[in-house]
Amino acid sequence: MSWTTKNIQDLTGKVAVVTGANSGLGFESVRALGGAGAHVVMASRNPTKAQAAHDEIIALDPNASLELVELDLGSLESVKAAAATITPCNSSRRCWPPRWLVS
Repeated sequence: MSWTTKNIQDLTGKVAVVTGANSGLGFESVRALGGAGAHVVMASRNPTKAQAAHDEIIALDPNASLELVELDLGSLESVKAAAATITPCNSSRRCWPPRWLVS
């Protein structure tokens, strides 16, 4: 028996932060985690590509809960700014303990 994304448990109420979320493994991780009910913070260096990936995932799964955060892992200032956005309570007063990071 092989594992597929259908084996992911219900992640409702969980938050995942996924780096490189606009392509490749990051994109597929967002699709899988969002499809399982997690709120997914899509961290990406390129906001235009991230928005396109966001729109594509929402078109496939309109119920996916996604949030975009600009993050360039090559810039400490960008990492600090993203961390301030993502950490326990963001500006919209949503609070959570992040559970994992996929890069």
